[in-house]
Amino acid sequence: MAADEPDQPEFGKDKSLACQSCRRKKTKCDREQPCAQCTRFNTICLYDDCRSKPGLRAGAVERLQQRVDTLENMFLGQSLLWQKMWSAGVDGVSPNIPPPAHNGIETAGSTTSLKQLSEEVKQNLLQEAAGMPGGTCVASLGLGLGTQDEEYAKRESKDEEQQEENTDVMRQQKPPEARAAKRRKLHFDSNVGQQASETVDDLSAAQLSAQGLLPHAVMMELVEFHFTNVHPWIPILHVRRFREQLYSPDGWNKALPILHAILATSIRFISHPEAGDPQSKADMAAASRQRVILNSMESFSVENLQALVIIAFDIIGSGRGPSAWSVVGSMTRTVEQLQLSVEDDDEERTAKGEYLIKRMVFLKPARHWWQTEERRRVFWTVFLMDRFCSVSTGWNLSLTSADVRRRLPCEGALWQREQEQTTPFFGIANHFSHGANGSISGDDRHPGQDSIGGFAYAIEATESLSLVVHFFLHNALDIEDVQKTKKWLLRFKELDLRLVQWKLLLPPKWQSASVLNVDGIMDPNLTLAHFTHNTALILLHQSIAYPPAHWKESPVRPRRQPPSRRVSRLPPRS
Repeated sequence: MAADEPDQPEFGKDKSLACQSCRRKKTKCDREQPCAQCTRFNTICLYDDCRSKPGLRAGAVERLQQRVDTLENMFLGQSLLWQKMWSAGVDGVSPNIPPPAHNGIETAGSTTSLKQLSEEVKQNLLQEAAGMPGGTCVASLGLGLGTQDEEYAKRESKDEEQQEENTDVMRQQKPPEARAAKRRKLHFDSNVGQQASETVDDLSAAQLSAQGLLPHAVMMELVEFHFTNVHPWIPILHVRRFREQLYSPDGWNKALPILHAILATSIRFISHPEAGDPQSKADMAAASRQRVILNSMESFSVENLQALVIIAFDIIGSGRGPSAWSVVGSMTRTVEQLQLSVEDDDEERTAKGEYLIKRMVFLKPARHWWQTEERRRVFWTVFLMDRFCSVSTGWNLSLTSADVRRRLPCEGALWQREQEQTTPFFGIANHFSHGANGSISGDDRHPGQDSIGGFAYAIEATESLSLVVHFFLHNALDIEDVQKTKKWLLRFKELDLRLVQWKLLLPPKWQSASVLNVDGIMDPNLTLAHFTHNTALILLHQSIAYPPAHWKESPVRPRRQPPSRRVSRLPPRS
């Protein structure tokens, strides 16, 4: 113990603190009053009474957060500055800066790297702050960044001094291994800008991957495939407007449900290397399909409804009818909730007086005619799918004709050119179920009949087929009862007259199913209209043309008519 006593004062001396000046200069302090270093440099020698607590000082985290916010604002300011400088470059100012990329996606023709662009922006900012003549471009934009840069530099220097003191204290207390780790972390932070510039080319792909989509080039290929092969059958998107929408960040995000629907239905038809193998395509298509269906349940919007229409069309086209019925049923409720089954200027909405109870409105009025026509086409596509499910299963309709107060869609070429048209209202179904003797013959031609095309005629033909199917489903024929048989035949004649009138009143350019459209190809919807009409004719007349054997013993037996006459008549009583 005696040998250890001389070391006791020395150990206590090492545990005492150095003066503030020596700690700041990182020099050895002899812990005298004043110390040798303070005497040498003629400075005030002060000692702290206690050792500072380890860790960050109070307010350090808040200051770091403020610095992060300042950096974010600077990046936003640079992006705005970049856009304004490009717009100013049209007049000859800063002509070397290319146009900004759309939606964070760099164009293929861009040869200037982000690092070069950031250097040009930095030089302009420095010139503006220094008041040099070269900064007139920035000054003309009204961006007073010089004062902000100076204040930020002062605040940054003060924060660095404070952080330096904290780092010195912590460095003295930490072991060498911890200090080495700290140095590696600081080295990593110093290279953040370099790493960001290296990964900027993959930023758009990373964003699209987070959204569950393929790279931009692949998505645009899928969009073009959809417009070429699928869109003619379900023309619910304005082609030019949708393409323009994909080149703006807000438009891209708004079109996400539609893009997922296009990916789910079209990815199996492309052979792009980035699309992956068949199993990856199938998994991605299934994920996008589920995403569209879930989004349509969570929120009501035209985009979600359009995406669901594309998914339902793919399910129906794949022959999976039962899987499509629930989707179509969901769409019919959605169009009712969005009030797409009536026109915006419907009489009930514009009638004089005051309604004491009003319906909840989910959809804002359309600002342009092409948007109104787009919504109208979405409704009619859902209307056609509802009729298809009803005809193929014999179920009741979800969208009854009595509740439809919609104009027919105009010809597709007029819509794409945005030539505003006024089309006639849907009026083919004069509901024979409302009365035993009610007529279901068609109305006279309405004004604006020349502005409708194959899509509108497909709607009318599909409604005719639906009337025929429901006539047989809801009107039983008792061949032994003469009076009931006469009434049944009367309704039969009215349906036949409806079909004959539809064919006769077609405009000359639409009377042929093989007519070519403006693109030089057959109009799918016009072809669909003609063979749907022929199907309705065959279905209506097959029982009369080929009667069952037990009808021969009945007192009333409809005669088989020659091919030139398709209207049955009552034979004389036997």
